[in-house]
Amino acid sequence: MLLLKVSVLLFSVNLASTQFSHDQSVKMINFVAASFTPFMGHDYTPAMACFEKSYPKGNWFVLYTFNLQPCKIKDQCVLWIVSSDKYKMIVFAFKGVIGKSDINQTAHESIESYIPWIIGNVSYGQVNADISKASNGALNIIAPLVAGHPHYNFAFTGHSYGGAIASLTALNVKLTLKPAGNVSLFTFGNLFLVY
Repeated sequence: MLLLKVSVLLFSVNLASTQFSHDQSVKMINFVAASFTPFMGHDYTPAMACFEKSYPKGNWFVLYTFNLQPCKIKDQCVLWIVSSDKYKMIVFAFKGVIGKSDINQTAHESIESYIPWIIGNVSYGQVNADISKASNGALNIIAPLVAGHPHYNFAFTGHSYGGAIASLTALNVKLTLKPAGNVSLFTFGNLFLVY
């Protein structure tokens, strides 16, 4: 339900330019796959293969990889931020749950942990408190990148729990930062449709 509400809000912000692209979603799933690759030692070779599969010869550059907090799941909630000057694009790929224990934990979370989500003076409904905190933490890194790249497009993508964080963050960017470039959102396997 959270994803549905956030998706409706995101797309209602600017319906004139909203459209689904199957080709773009196929490309974005490779960025989600890259978010599951290990990034210890700054060896991004496996991730780069995923980026290049979607956008060949993009000269992708990893700007940031870090763990989002709070993260209740056993595995890490990871955000990859990559850019391509050739494609004038920055992609924010959020990793979600991967194991059965992670899925069980997130699926059984209490909906009582939802808090009001307010931007400016406007309430946009209720969101999971941990997802809101993780999104706000990501936004602290993302905001200067958006401001510093006025002619770029920004793509948010994620899987499962990461998809929920990506949804909230993309909407927040669209509403508060109002970037000149396009903001797109592609999520896969979002668990929060069950609420």
